[in-house]
Amino acid sequence: MMERANKQYAAFMMSLREACEQEAAEGNPLRAEQYAAYGDMPQDLMDKLVNGIVDKMSNYSDVRAFQTKFGQLVGDHPRHLTRRKLNERIAQMQEELDEFTNAVDNDDIAEQADALVDLVYFALGTAAHMGLPWQALWDDVQRANMSKVPGVKPERGFLVDCIKPEGWEGPKTMDILLNHGYMPPSSEDDYVDDEIHKEKKDA
Repeated sequence: MMERANKQYAAFMMSLREACEQEAAEGNPLRAEQYAAYGDMPQDLMDKLVNGIVDKMSNYSDVRAFQTKFGQLVGDHPRHLTRRKLNERIAQMQEELDEFTNAVDNDDIAEQADALVDLVYFALGTAAHMGLPWQALWDDVQRANMSKVPGVKPERGFLVDCIKPEGWEGPKTMDILLNHGYMPPSSEDDYVDDEIHKEKKDA
């Protein structure tokens, strides 16, 4: 299985380089950068220009490439994970948050940095499992955040903070998910999990 994954990854990287070189040669450097790691079969990758989902050089596509290489879940549209899988991801992210807390207690900046990167890696990995259109979601949250104003939120009490002004428009998350192919699950089979756990459940 690992040999197959490595061959797929190598084929993908070759196809990606060729696609980017062709786009750049045709005067489309931005389009070239929009090719990204998608799915687990190289032949599916070439035709998938990203519509704001990922950028070739983004952290998100790095994580997707990692998960593709090692045969982990990578979604190409928004989808639900099983509760078992979600709880697993929560535990992994909580472990990194705990490591950051310990690093803060020890005043160790290197361990703080390492824990933060690992926390983000797991968060982005969870988003990749779910097939989230990350860049589109990020851009919308950025739009919403940049329209806030300085202020103190009473329930938080932080002296340096931002609040929502009158007329503020929040992120349009569900609209974005629907625009990128999300469909509510209609049965238990629509919830995604690792193949090994599916096999154990069906055994």
